Amino acid sequence: MRTIVIAGAVAALASPAAAQSPAPLEVDQAVTLRAIAGRYDVTRDGRMVAYTVVDPTRRRGPDEAAHVFLPNGTFAEAVGGDVRVTDVDSRATIDVTAGAGSSWGAVWSPDQTALAFYSDRGGVPQLWRWDRRTRVVQRIAPAVTRSSFVDHLAWTPDGRRLLTLVSPDSGDPGPQAVMAADVALVDVATGAVQRLTQGDSVRWAELSPDGTRVAYTTTRGVRARGYGLRYDVVVVDLRTGASRVVFPDCALSNPEGAGFSAAWSPDGRRLAFTIEGEHPVDVLEAVGGRLVIAAADSALLARVVDGPVPISESVAPVWTADGRSVLVAGAGAVWRIAAAAGTVSRVAALPHHEIRSFVLTGGGGGRVAWSVPGTHSIAVVVRDTLTLTEGFTTIDLGTGRVLPMMDAPMHLGGQGAVIPPGLAATGGGRLVFAAQSARAPVDLWVTGGGVSSGVWRAPVRLTQLNPDIDRLAMGEPRSVAWRARDGTPRRGLLLLPSGYTPGKRDPLVVWTYQRSLRYANMFGWWGGFYNMQLLATRGYAVFYPDIEWHRGAPMAGVSDDIVPGVDTLVRLGIADSARVGVFGQSSGGYNVLALSVTTSRFAAAVDMAGPGSMFSVYFGEYPGPGEPKWPMEQMGLGGTPWQMRDRYVDNSPFFFLDHVTAPLLLIYGTADRSVIGDGDAVALALKDLGRTFSYVRYDGEYHSGDLFTPEHRREAWQRIIAWFGTYLNPSASLAR
Repeated sequence: MRTIVIAGAVAALASPAAAQSPAPLEVDQAVTLRAIAGRYDVTRDGRMVAYTVVDPTRRRGPDEAAHVFLPNGTFAEAVGGDVRVTDVDSRATIDVTAGAGSSWGAVWSPDQTALAFYSDRGGVPQLWRWDRRTRVVQRIAPAVTRSSFVDHLAWTPDGRRLLTLVSPDSGDPGPQAVMAADVALVDVATGAVQRLTQGDSVRWAELSPDGTRVAYTTTRGVRARGYGLRYDVVVVDLRTGASRVVFPDCALSNPEGAGFSAAWSPDGRRLAFTIEGEHPVDVLEAVGGRLVIAAADSALLARVVDGPVPISESVAPVWTADGRSVLVAGAGAVWRIAAAAGTVSRVAALPHHEIRSFVLTGGGGGRVAWSVPGTHSIAVVVRDTLTLTEGFTTIDLGTGRVLPMMDAPMHLGGQGAVIPPGLAATGGGRLVFAAQSARAPVDLWVTGGGVSSGVWRAPVRLTQLNPDIDRLAMGEPRSVAWRARDGTPRRGLLLLPSGYTPGKRDPLVVWTYQRSLRYANMFGWWGGFYNMQLLATRGYAVFYPDIEWHRGAPMAGVSDDIVPGVDTLVRLGIADSARVGVFGQSSGGYNVLALSVTTSRFAAAVDMAGPGSMFSVYFGEYPGPGEPKWPMEQMGLGGTPWQMRDRYVDNSPFFFLDHVTAPLLLIYGTADRSVIGDGDAVALALKDLGRTFSYVRYDGEYHSGDLFTPEHRREAWQRIIAWFGTYLNPSASLAR
């Protein structure tokens, strides 16, 4: 396969070109990084892009992390958000909302003269409008919206109304009522609200391309097996007001980490979506997920398609521009399903590549694959599973020819888990996308050109959200391979210390969680609070092993997988055997406790919000009433504590704390009801046993450091740096 974007331009995504300082990344810099969040929308001519920038310094207190929504109804992850508009050619930027409340979710009107967006600048989240010509911001309606980064705010084709989710007329609109929302059409001129549903637990709604129908989901209850809920998919006809369930009681998939997403066909007459598990209605059988093509009007529930197809549940299906076929991804290939005949064919295979998303046509018109200008090709976002690079690849729908557009050590998408459909916005033959790398935080970029000529313009950075970061020399990312104790091949990520000198053994910190390779090109790997560049720029090598729990024996398996990886880095001359630490949060915090009681390999350990006992996790609040318990599903313990008593004991670090040798720093939030009891119990046990430890309880804080107040985020990292500085004694850390 031939790459058609010059390498030098792609390299700029991974490492800023400006002269860089050897100074360390400061805690204040790391925990206050501005980031692109949620959707970004490009005008049809490709000239203007609207997007949301979240500034974490504007988070006011721990109550803002309490729930999905704040007491006033604002989406918690949108706190500190501002809507901005950037001219793609000049890069001139307008701060539309300028810090007035929290704002997000901007979308261009059909005539491109206005933006609609959500904002709580009036005290509660409502719909607001920005006029592109006058640059005046006005409230559209007093109705309180119920919106997140993943709902589909949409203009009707005539630009007169907006589809959104609003809080119910009655009931608590606050944080506990996460599922409470009505589907509504809001008149842009008068602010009048037409509720299409009342009292339903709506999670998703989307307008058909022609503006005549709305599809939405309502919850039916908890799944019999597996995490999550069951839903009805409903379509309401806006011309008659009639609604009908087009697909009942199904377990919907969660493509692209952005919640359920169904694809309207270009003519607005059919919906395509994937479901999980068994269902009484015949649908397209698949490895992983199953495809449903539902008719919006007829009594036919779903198109029956014969033959297996390996459909990915993590990639939402799309329609071809002619509306005749649905495209799905799976097993490293793109597949075409003919909507009328039901035939299945493979379009193209992409060996050793994971397809992350289809690039979509902008400006409405259903969920349709973007046609690369001047070609018969579509574009997909891919990750190379061997090199861990990401980029855009084109696929000719007629010939199946695969041609990479861009490939680089980058991660496409914003800082959070929620990403816009398609991972890129299109307009005027251009692609606008958010990208970051292990060495650089997220910014917006743009590229364009024509595949038929074999030339695409080099990507250009549109934003510079964190200019102070560009000036710092970051740790250099690498990958490493080794074998676990049972001989299983393992891979992992490595950050070399900034200014690394080959042959010099540095202190090593193991950052542990599950499945590291998917984070290979995120800034500091996870970004946000858990930014390992804070350690790499202070003289530490940081190692992130790619592991999964051994079902039935997770505690021993963590040690069996990770310790040989540490030994490999020692043999390679990178790590100092006597100065190895370990750090993890939540599931990673469990790994820290597991390693602390199963090996003496580590000289220091930091556990944030890790569960110490499988019994407390089983009886805890996560995932929720009626849902499978974490030890049974995630860890494979095979039953309840009464059925598998010995397994619960054997995989609970609490019962083996007398084996701890490494000094242990425990960091928990008092409002984190899922694990604060574990933190208290572990601390009391370590005190009783006379072990070296420090226990920090942050009042009012919840599970993730990303949601701590700025003061607590800063103090927590200062403690972590001091802890490793004391026990791993890096000279760079002491000097700085």
